[in-house]
Amino acid sequence: MLVYTKLPNVVGIQPEPFDPSTFVHSDEQELFAYTNSLVRWRYKRSPTNPDVLLKDSSGSYIPESNSHITTWSDGSRTLSVGGEMFDLVSSSASTNYLMVSKADTSQTVLQGVGQVSTKVVPRPISLDSEAHRSLATRVLASNIKRSRIIETVTQKNPELEKEGRARAKEDA
Repeated sequence: MLVYTKLPNVVGIQPEPFDPSTFVHSDEQELFAYTNSLVRWRYKRSPTNPDVLLKDSSGSYIPESNSHITTWSDGSRTLSVGGEMFDLVSSSASTNYLMVSKADTSQTVLQGVGQVSTKVVPRPISLDSEAHRSLATRVLASNIKRSRIIETVTQKNPELEKEGRARAKEDA
């Protein structure tokens, strides 16, 4: 089953594996400025030699992450990212033409992998969660009406200036 997701502003996914030698905190802050819960991942390293990446039986590197998905006995799923929990709400994909394809770099052919049938959206699990508070604060800030009156600061008394212009007009 192929699924796709539309992440809310409070959840992000780091697309590149974490590497301490190339990590720049300011770059990540800039890219994920509004994200509270960031899914990070890396390849598992050997406990005896941290320079060696571990592989599984098929020869692929083993990924590890700061997040995991739990499927409960009632069929519901929860995404845990660090200390935050999100309900994964599934719905059927609204379009029948959304497909996943795989590009072969040596050829000009796209290989069809399958049709996307489900959309999954993570939502904060409770109203007390940090993610929900952050999202609510951001929504409220974007909906606050801006003042339509422009405030100005004057250095001189406008009434005296008006009287001076009236006298100058009478004298002329």
